[in-house]
Amino acid sequence: MKHFQTEEERRLKLSAAYPEVYEKNPRSVTQRQAAVISGINIKTIRKWQATKELPFKKHRAGSHFCHDILLDDLMECLYIKQGLFMDDYEALARLRRFYTEKYVELPDVLCVNDVVVITGYCSNAVVKWIRAGYLKVLTHGKRYLIPKSYFIEYLCSTHYKVKTNQGCRKKADAQSSPRKKQSKKR
Repeated sequence: MKHFQTEEERRLKLSAAYPEVYEKNPRSVTQRQAAVISGINIKTIRKWQATKELPFKKHRAGSHFCHDILLDDLMECLYIKQGLFMDDYEALARLRRFYTEKYVELPDVLCVNDVVVITGYCSNAVVKWIRAGYLKVLTHGKRYLIPKSYFIEYLCSTHYKVKTNQGCRKKADAQSSPRKKQSKKR
């Protein structure tokens, strides 16, 4: 609760930021439910719990243990990771509008290669974002499908802002240029 003064303020801001989540879900969820609600891999949820970023209560249910996660705790963790705790909500809304208008012509669902071309990062970096839970995706077999709304949400996140300011981007044209094949000496 370090980003909120009171429990009441926390509840109000989180329910305003994620109204559909609070309408559809109970106050306490399991790890699997938390993964579905947040659109994040269950391994990431477990990692957040192990690093104490996401509080939980453990109880025995028959022959196994269950992890109860308060919906408020889950949403606060996402709120912080998405950078919504910043005071400049208007700037964030403008940024979201800008990207929505800029990428209006994109298809509703993107693949990793589309994100590579748009952002200029290599595919390994994009997959790392996905596995770490920064870029939410849907999976179809072994393919990652990225809804345009999730992609825009990621572009507005503090994680993406930090990455672009570090200057470690690889240009998309360098990725698409053909590499010279080296002959193997036998």
